Amino acid sequence: MIVGKKINDDEILKLYEMENNGIKDVDYNILKKHLKKRKAKYYVELTFSEVLKIIMPHHQFCNSKLKLTFKGFIWKHFGGLTLKKVIQKFDDKYKNNYPICWEKVEVQSNLQNNTTIFLSKGKPSTFDLNYFPFHNKKNELYLLDGFHRLVSIGMKKTRIKKYKFILMDYQSK
Repeated sequence: MIVGKKINDDEILKLYEMENNGIKDVDYNILKKHLKKRKAKYYVELTFSEVLKIIMPHHQFCNSKLKLTFKGFIWKHFGGLTLKKVIQKFDDKYKNNYPICWEKVEVQSNLQNNTTIFLSKGKPSTFDLNYFPFHNKKNELYLLDGFHRLVSIGMKKTRIKKYKFILMDYQSK
């Protein structure tokens, strides 16, 4: 991982809004709380092998018709898995069962690589609903925002040398 320049909270929130079509939803407010707890915020560059190790959150499958519970399909198949393992689950069966989610990944894969994806070093406590069943791996990277964008990067056949992210990290004062 190559750590780049620092980024402030206002810049992060502006990028979040840009990536989420200007929507200030529940996750936006959770991100604001998360930023207060994180002392250091940086642009970082990761290699593709580092990207594949990012720990993925619980995902609601984009309004699918299936009703899922905390102990159901979601947790067994996505929550806490690395991006590499999540990508292995994106097959024709997934495409048929979750067409909206699949379409979002496909749209993202047709875009350029200059998207912003938000990461946390260590389990993000402010995003508990997405991560509550996981053990905190303090030195691991967890995805905060950009599920479909990150999956599309992992599924692309063409690779670039470095992928840019925003990392929020705990540091003592």
